[in-house]
This record gives sequence, C-alpha cells and structure tokens, in this order.
Amino acid sequence: METKTREAQIEADIYAQVQRRFAEFDDPAHGWEHIKRVYQLALHIAEAENADRFIAGTAALLHDIGRLTHDTTQHHAEISKSLASELLSAYPITHEQKEAILHAIIAHSYRHLTLGDNRDHPAYSSNSVIPPGRSFRGTASTR
Repeated sequence: METKTREAQIEADIYAQVQRRFAEFDDPAHGWEHIKRVYQLALHIAEAENADRFIAGTAALLHDIGRLTHDTTQHHAEISKSLASELLSAYPITHEQKEAILHAIIAHSYRHLTLGDNRDHPAYSSNSVIPPGRSFRGTASTR
C-alpha cells in the first residue's frame, strides 16, 4: 500500500507541474485540455486492462511536454522523452518504471519513426503496442 501512496503523490506532483507548464501554451490541439483528456483515457484504459496506472498516467501527462520547447529540429516525442527523463530523475521510482514511462512516451507517435530508416525500432510494429489476439476499439483498421 505504501508504494501506491508514494506513486499517487508523485503522479499528483507531476500533474501539477505539467498543468503549470502548459498554462500559457496556446495550442488548442495539444494544450492542457488535450493532456487532461489523454490522461483520463490512459487511466480508464489502465483500469480496464489491469495495467499499471502509475506508468500509464505519468506517461500520458508527459507525452507532449516536448511541444513546449517549440524546437523544430527534433520530433516532439524525442524531446518529450528527454525532458521526461530529466523530470523523472527527481523522483524515487524504479529504473523499470522510468523505462516503461519513457517507452510509452516515445511509442505514442509513429510519425517520428518514418523520418529515418527506423523500421526495425520496436515501437514501429503495431504488435509491440497491441499484442496479437487482443482487440481494442478503433484498432482493427491499423493492423
């Protein structure tokens, strides 16, 4: 129980940090409202799939943090992963938790994988994200 309480406190702190950072970000498609929707959906999916709420929620909160930099030389998912790694280093989480969160952040966008010869990257395969034999609403057309 103590671990879940610690994770909930970390997640609440990250939620507040991300909300502050996005407060002045004027992008209707990827602003705070988008982050909140993705966060709520991630928690819903984590509960429905018996997945780790902390990893899903934290990744959802941080998945677009790279958009705040306005850096156009890298894909926002790469920047988000880097910024999230730095932010997560301040918290007492396991290496495995951090890596799972960072993987989810980088895997949320396939677009950056098509910018180079990255077809061997594990996130490029839809099977690495949606296991074979699983059915999720809206994914049938992506296979």
